[in-house]
Amino acid sequence: MNSVTKIITSGDTWTGPIPTNNGHLAYTIQGDTWDGTVTIQRSFDDGVTWFDIKDGTFTQNESKNIYDPTDMIVYRMGSKNGDFTSGSVSVRLDQ
Repeated sequence: MNSVTKIITSGDTWTGPIPTNNGHLAYTIQGDTWDGTVTIQRSFDDGVTWFDIKDGTFTQNESKNIYDPTDMIVYRMGSKNGDFTSGSVSVRLDQ
């Protein structure tokens, strides 16, 4: 299983890109005390342009699976510039 992780302590902080595995991807958001918004994005052009996914913004810990049958896309997870206030949160995407 491949994964990308990042510890977020400020905005404009992202994991590296990761493709889905036969359309499947899992995400985990975990932190003790943090205040901000974590966003999942996908790219159709290998990371040149990013788009937020539907229902892909979070303000609390969560762990779920994503299914996206679209070919040739990559995902990333992080916090946009200005979207993180305080604390530390670990995010992870797994194929």
